[in-house]
Amino acid sequence: KQWYQRRVRGTWNNKSFFRHNHTGKYRHESIAHEGKIMIFGGGNPFAVDDLGIIPYFCTATDTWQILKAKSGHNPPGRMAHSCNKVNNHVIVTGGQVRKTISQGTVFDIPYNDALSDIWLFNLDTSCWSELSVSLPQKVFFHSGAVGCDGNLYTFGGSKYVSWNTNEGILQRITKRMNNLYKVEIFVPTLIELAWAAFYDKFDFLDSTEMLELGIPEYFVKRII
Repeated sequence: KQWYQRRVRGTWNNKSFFRHNHTGKYRHESIAHEGKIMIFGGGNPFAVDDLGIIPYFCTATDTWQILKAKSGHNPPGRMAHSCNKVNNHVIVTGGQVRKTISQGTVFDIPYNDALSDIWLFNLDTSCWSELSVSLPQKVFFHSGAVGCDGNLYTFGGSKYVSWNTNEGILQRITKRMNNLYKVEIFVPTLIELAWAAFYDKFDFLDSTEMLELGIPEYFVKRII
């Protein structure tokens, strides 16, 4: 189900019911784009949703619709991933993978419960592309953000560290992390490049000295 909150009354109302896979899911991600709320991934304890099929809610018609990716190679379905929108791109990173739900049919895939890959979805062409770089650690339940410097930052999350058998059932043991990773996704602007070069050479200056040199205040605030 989808719920929305009325700002004036402060109450929640049931907006619409989505019947694509006929099952509930969690740990999905969503972005807003041109009047659409697009859902990426998610799943349940037994399977994850295919990222080649992207459901979205149209706010103009109050209806659910399906967008099928036009790329020939799509990322594995996943849940507990990070998802960020930058201009006309959606960045999906890491997450958990179990099985992939594709048009109502479940297909088994090689077992690998954590991911470190980074994918871009072009909102103009509806195509996926995988980056040549990846996270140094397979991770899920992490947070991600793209800075104005063009870098993708991921923080925290969980990783699998060992196996355990509990009453005959094979389980994986997880460990929480507090690692911060950075990878360049987009080419920074010239002013960002200039700031990075300046701070690399003059990081010993305090904020007052930088302001006196004419460094913009919004850059100086980054180091306070």
